[in-house]
Formats: sequence, C-alpha cells, structure tokens
Amino acid sequence: MRTRAPWSAAVALLVAGTLVGCTAPEPLASSRPVSATPDGPTSVSIEGSLTAADLDVLSATRFFFAHRSVGASILEVGIPAVYESLGVSLGTGDQSPFIDYWLEQTDDPTAKIREFEATIRAMTATELPDVALLKIGYIDVWSGTDTARLFETYVRSMTGLETDFPGVVFLHSTVSVTGWNPEDNVAIERFNAAMRDRYAASGRLYDIATIVSTCMDGRTNVASTADGQTYYSICPEFTEDGGHLSLIGAERAATELLRIAAIAARSQ
Repeated sequence: MRTRAPWSAAVALLVAGTLVGCTAPEPLASSRPVSATPDGPTSVSIEGSLTAADLDVLSATRFFFAHRSVGASILEVGIPAVYESLGVSLGTGDQSPFIDYWLEQTDDPTAKIREFEATIRAMTATELPDVALLKIGYIDVWSGTDTARLFETYVRSMTGLETDFPGVVFLHSTVSVTGWNPEDNVAIERFNAAMRDRYAASGRLYDIATIVSTCMDGRTNVASTADGQTYYSICPEFTEDGGHLSLIGAERAATELLRIAAIAARSQ
C-alpha cells in the first residue's frame, strides 16, 4: 500500500514553496517544447481566490463527487488541507458536505457516464445533492479512444440530467493529464478542448488539466509530438508517479474545485 505523509504536511510544503525529493522526469524523446496555445490550458493563479467564507457556504451544501483515484486524493488529502489552512472545520461522516462516490473501472469510459447518470436518477428527492460532479480519469482516455464518441455520450447524459433535475448544479471536469505517453495526452487534450468549448463559458467547468499543467513557477507544461500535435503534461511537483497527485498537487486541485463548488452553491 502506498504511504503518504499526513495531509497537514501539504500546507507546510506549499507555504515553504519547496518540494522534497521531487525530480523531473526524463525528457520524452518524441516531444519538443512549444509555447502555450490559446485553445488549450493557460497559466492560472488560484492562490488567494478561496476564502473561509466560501467554505462556510459549502458547509450547508451536499456535494456529490463521482471519481476514481485522482479524485480520492483531492477529497482525502487536498480538501482537508485547504480547510485546515483556512481554519474551517470540515466535519466527518454526515457532517461533511462531500458525498464520496467511487466509480467502477472498466475498459469502456462511457460506462462511468452511465453509472453516474443511473446513480443520480435512482436518488430520492431527499437524497439528491445540491452540486454534482463526474470526473473521468486519465486511464479512460488514451491514444485509441474515440474522444468524439465519449464527448457526445457525456453531453447527451448531462443534458438529460440538467433538464430532469433543475435543482442540482452539475459541474463538469476536464481529464487530468499525465507525465507519460505523449500520444495519450494528445487524446486527452482533444477531449478537454471539446469540454472547454462546451462548458467553459458556463462558469461550471473544473479544468483540472489546466491546474496540474500550470507549474508553481507559472510556466505551462506544454509540448508537441514529432508530428506537431500539441499536448499538456502534469508538472513534476504535482505528481508522485506521473499520474496520481502529490500532496501539493492534491491541495492545488482541491482549492480550485472548492472555489467553483462555492460559486455553484451560491447559485442555488
């Protein structure tokens, strides 16, 4: 089992601005650096954009979050660290505003979409959340994925849910990028670009891909394949193995998720 330091260590590391034992991966032979493109992730700053008042708003909110391992790091590590850093009690069990839902993992990424929709539709009126988010993982999108089909399935499902459950605010998430195969990250960027085109203007897009590919020094971790396809990679300081989040990565991702969730809660 993977071990990790207590989540309070994430705060100390972020405040100190240092990384312990973090080394950059070897350069990919098939890639070369390029400048950030206007259609993809751009540099973002999330520090100072979340307040204790935002967390107080969330305390009266039921937030249903369907995910796998990256989402678990955000919920189990990042969110508690953010609450502690702002001096707000998170609460446990029924006292927590977050409903932690693990999705089944199959070879068909559309299965997660169907599971999310079926779970929401099976809820009673008193069980329905105020805010809901489905996070598709990097394991679901690779070079062989039909990203157009996946996106169409997602939009069709979410449109139906938004129509049938107007009292629930549905957030949307891009797919987190990795430090691994460039061709897989190219496919992830195709899907993410479609998500941004569809949902960015709504203010309900949780762009985790931008968050984890915008490094602590402000640069965007972007490159292109030998045939000129642009892709984004997770910054070394935000990952412990090239895909899963480090302590600092989890807190960084959690901060932006909480900010968007607070906006959604205020719109209720």
